Order: sequence, then structure tokens, then C-alpha cells
Amino acid sequence: MAYGNQKNVNNNGPVFKGEINALNMKYWNKRLTLEFVRKLEKNEINEDQFQYDWRNPQQKITLKHEDVLKLYKIAKKVGSSDTNISRGINISSNKKNYVLLIAKKDNNISLVLEMDIDPTSKKSNGKIEYKFNNSIILSDYDGTTGSHKLENLDVEFELFEITLNEFVKSTTMAQGHSFQELNKYTDARSLTNTIKIATALNVDLGYNSNKYNKSSSVDWSAGNSIDDGDIPF
Repeated sequence: MAYGNQKNVNNNGPVFKGEINALNMKYWNKRLTLEFVRKLEKNEINEDQFQYDWRNPQQKITLKHEDVLKLYKIAKKVGSSDTNISRGINISSNKKNYVLLIAKKDNNISLVLEMDIDPTSKKSNGKIEYKFNNSIILSDYDGTTGSHKLENLDVEFELFEITLNEFVKSTTMAQGHSFQELNKYTDARSLTNTIKIATALNVDLGYNSNKYNKSSSVDWSAGNSIDDGDIPF
């Protein structure tokens, strides 16, 4: 949904694939969408050989900026815990209430969506869970004897945590604003030079460009920039 003259911006984030379902992270404007996607049965696999029903998510939830920050802080707490732990946030979407949890049990971490929360009893009417996969790495490998040990790392969950953090930081727009601030005079100088070249080549720009043909038109040392009303596009 776009507001006024704004355009929607959509992009795909990481995708995690489990034994029974998948977790798909998507970016929509300044919001993050989490999609729980069912794994297809063998007799359901289509000609494209999709193993998951990407076109029909079981459930999806869209998080506001502050909700993503809350979830990130929860992810850090749960990920660093040595004991069983569960933490979550309340979410309202399409006139329904949800609880989104990150839970650790026996060193396995899951993202759990409790659905249709009753406003009185606080009980849920069903849930969907994605269990993050553990990644196995080799340790103390000896190429001469072939001896080695196996070690588990929570790589999938760590990528999930990193994505939450990067989304929170990037959607504050602080870095984008800083970049524009640093380059505003460079952009104006480039525009002035372009206008000078076009004028020298007798290219009709369709507006009065005389003020930009003089070296004194923009006083760079004073930090002035071309007024927005004078930019011809």
C-alpha cells in the first residue's frame, strides 16, 4: 500500500529452510515481513520443483521499526542464554492479535508465532514454529590421520539476528541523510559544471541558465548551494 505519491519498495531478505517449513524475510518500505511457508509433500511438488509453497504462505506478519528492534534485543538475549528461555512481543495485524516468540529449548532455537490471541484469556488459537537449523563445522582436523571433531554453530539464527540489527540501523535513515549532507555541495557543483558545458555547446536547457555560467554564481567557500527552485529537473 502506498501513501500519497509515495512508491512501495520491496526486496527479499534471507530465506531459511527447515524440515517442515521455511522462514522468508522480506523488506517492504520501512517494515519487515516474516513469512512462514509450508514444505510441500512429495505428491504436491510442481513442475518447477519448488519444495515449499512460496506463493501461499501459511502465515505472514509485518513488523514496524520499533517491533523489529524489540525482536532483535530478544534475539540477543535468547541467543546468549545457557538455559531454556522464551521471550516475545505482542503484535496486532488485520484486527487480530499475535504473540511472536523466540524460544530456546535444549540448545535449539525457534521462532514461534502464536495466533489469534483471545483478548480475555490471552490463549492462542494455534501456532506456527520455525526451528532454526544448526550448522556443523570441523574442529581439530588432522589431514594426515583424518581425525576430527564436529561442532555445532547457530549460523542460521545468527544470520537472522544480524538481519534484524541491520534492518533497524538502515531504516533510521541516519546514514542516508549523512551521505546526502556530505555530498550536497558536490552535487550542486556537478550540476553547475554540466550546465556550463551544455551552454557552451549551445544546448537549449529551456530555462535561464545565465546565473550558473559565472564562476561567482555559487560561492562554494561560503557553503551555498543552488536553490531547489532553480534546478531545471
